[in-house]
Amino acid sequence: MEPAVRFLLTLAAFPSWLRSFLAFLVQNILHDSITASSMRLVNNKSAADVTFWVSQRDDYRQEFNEWFRSQGCAALIAPTSAIPATKINGTKMVGALAVSTFLYNVLDWPVGVVPVTKVRKGEVMEESRWKGKEKEGYSWMFMDQVYGKGNVYKEIMEGGEGLPVGVQVCSLY
Repeated sequence: MEPAVRFLLTLAAFPSWLRSFLAFLVQNILHDSITASSMRLVNNKSAADVTFWVSQRDDYRQEFNEWFRSQGCAALIAPTSAIPATKINGTKMVGALAVSTFLYNVLDWPVGVVPVTKVRKGEVMEESRWKGKEKEGYSWMFMDQVYGKGNVYKEIMEGGEGLPVGVQVCSLY
C-alpha cells in the first residue's frame, strides 16, 4: 500500500482528540495546513454523514454537467498527471498526484488517455517549479517527499527515457 494512503488510514483509527492534536502540530509547527486538514478529515462517517456527502456530490455533478452543456463543449483535454508514466512499482508516494483525475471520477465521466510525447533524456523538474507552492494550497511535506529529499520524482525519471506522457480526454457523452 502506498505510504501516504497507509498514513491516512492509520490516522483514521486514532481517537479524534489525538488526530486533532497531531493535526494542530502539523499546522502550527510544521506549517502545512493541507496535510493538517487531511488529518482532521479522515475518520469513520455516520450514515447521515455519508448521505450528506453523497447528496453534495450529486448536486455538484448536476451543476458541473449543466455548466459543461452550456459551454457547448464536446470534451475536455486535461493533464493526466504531474509526472510521466512510472516504471513498474514506481508509484510510491505519488497517489496524491492523481488529483487531476479525481474530478472525472466524481462526475462519473468516461475518460481516455492519449500519449502526446515521451520523456526525454535528462529531463527534470526545476526546483523553482515546486518550492514554495504551499502558498498556493499545496502540501510542502508532500512536495518535498516527491520532488525534494524523498527523491521519488528523481527515481521515476532516472532511466525513464521513452516513457509516455499523456493527456486525458474527458466528456459527459
